[in-house]
Amino acid sequence: MTSKLFMKLCATVVMVGSMMSAHAGDTIIWRGWTDFGSCNRVKWYKDDLGIRWPTNESVGQTVSAEIYLARTVDEIAKNRLMSCALKGVIAAGSTALITSGASAWPAFKVTFDACLTSEGLVQFLTDNISIRHESKCNW
Repeated sequence: MTSKLFMKLCATVVMVGSMMSAHAGDTIIWRGWTDFGSCNRVKWYKDDLGIRWPTNESVGQTVSAEIYLARTVDEIAKNRLMSCALKGVIAAGSTALITSGASAWPAFKVTFDACLTSEGLVQFLTDNISIRHESKCNW
């Protein structure tokens, strides 16, 4: 995922369910969405004289994302992981607003890993924590 996209997602920090579905065996530890710029396209129309004219169309773009662990865990661990993920998202969003978007993912990872350690969840440090994202133009 691009750092610019991650920066925008983290800056919004919206804890809502998205329309995305988890893969079997995955544990979703954070979900969010944000409006992300606009989608543009050139559309051609023909006037009464048969002359073609370009016009620019622009609509909003929505990005949904989820941070997930590629295995299942019990509810207690899932809640603690979600808490750590939220702390990481807040840290990443703050970092992205202050610095460049390239700093967002490292800020997330450092904060998330520190939280896992303090919560006694060090067994998840080596697990595959990943992001799935999807963008949609609202045509």
